[in-house]
Amino acid sequence: MIRAPEVYPLDSSARLECLEDCTYVLLEPGKDPLGFGERVQGYHAMMEERNRAVGKALAQGLTLRGGQIWVDVGTGTGAMVEAIRETAQEPLWVFGVDQARRMIQHAWERQDPSFAAWYIERDVLRLPWPTAMLDGVTALLVLHLVEDIDPLLHQIFRALKPGGTFAYAVSADGNPFVRMIMRQLNGPGDFFQRGQKRIHDALLRTGFQIGATAVYRDEIRLDSPEAMRALIQSIGGPASRGLREDVSPPPVVERVFDLIWAFKPGAF
Repeated sequence: MIRAPEVYPLDSSARLECLEDCTYVLLEPGKDPLGFGERVQGYHAMMEERNRAVGKALAQGLTLRGGQIWVDVGTGTGAMVEAIRETAQEPLWVFGVDQARRMIQHAWERQDPSFAAWYIERDVLRLPWPTAMLDGVTALLVLHLVEDIDPLLHQIFRALKPGGTFAYAVSADGNPFVRMIMRQLNGPGDFFQRGQKRIHDALLRTGFQIGATAVYRDEIRLDSPEAMRALIQSIGGPASRGLREDVSPPPVVERVFDLIWAFKPGAF
């Protein structure tokens, strides 16, 4: 039996709403400027399993211990949260943060009840991050969407314990999948232009040190150009611009991602 939501006012513009023993938390009205929420079903059908595989590769490089606290920023439909769950050998705390309400509701509804995650609906830049409390932060295929990345990295750095991990996967510069999408878009194609070098430089400016890197490759193989267009349309930002009709996408395209495991200097 599902209980009625319990709602706890926080201030004039926010609320704490608990569903199912507080595994899902709404902190403020949802905002989704990139349009991911309205395409959640298509995104899940077309991209979820593919992106979860990237998350699993990233999770394999994490040191996960019982009782740790991890936060996944831009969690979307929860692919990285699931990857952490499947990798961890002991119970730990995992929080997924995203501002797209439909995406995060989808993540909460699909989660394994034996491994409850806490989902927070809020812009990560407006989240009141703690100081030196988190063991790790992850970001799966999201940093290229952040216009001004320095404030986010500073918040993450402050929230991590000394020795804490920041692990992320991002589209590699020159990714064939991204180049293909750019050719399909109507209007300026700047959606994925905030590349790995810019993120890498900002990471070092913040004070992080890079512990390890890897390259992840996979291939999307579909039956037709129409199927590839449907896949592109499932991705929020590009789909909101519309697709060109005079360019036919290939049915097969490679994806290339950089996996980065960085850490805050110091020791636990």
